[in-house]
Amino acid sequence: MTEQEQAYHRAFSIAVSEVMGTMTGFEMEEDETYSDSENDSCDPTGSEPCEISGAMVLLGKKNGMATVTMTRMTASVLVSYMTGIPYYELEDSDLFDGVAEMMNLMAGRAKALLRETEYYFEISPPFTIVGINHHIVHKKQAQLIQKRFVSNDLSFILKVFHV
Repeated sequence: MTEQEQAYHRAFSIAVSEVMGTMTGFEMEEDETYSDSENDSCDPTGSEPCEISGAMVLLGKKNGMATVTMTRMTASVLVSYMTGIPYYELEDSDLFDGVAEMMNLMAGRAKALLRETEYYFEISPPFTIVGINHHIVHKKQAQLIQKRFVSNDLSFILKVFHV
């Protein structure tokens, strides 16, 4: 991996850590045991299905997409901490908007960190993909960041790819 590619990976890891710490108070750490070749289970135990993804298109020298995928419970807890609304009172629209906004904040922070590199990008408005065990498929030749972040019983998968 080149130095520029390492900076790209670091930018997204830093963005997740800073945004989650600031917006939710949770210290999300990379799950070092997670492997790119694993299935896309959103939680390390595999007991809950992936259900919600926040996504954004990245437009620049290298176009791509960034997603953050999680279980409904993880989304509910994180959005609850972001908004101050108890998780059991969140409407679906609140939950979906909150996950999209998380992705927006993460991509925006990574964008700022990559300003002086070949990986600098513009971002689309965020959107949400919903469905139990949904999959986001990308071309095989796409360069991919795939990391699981965890804090206590919460976890989610960050994917960033570009072609």
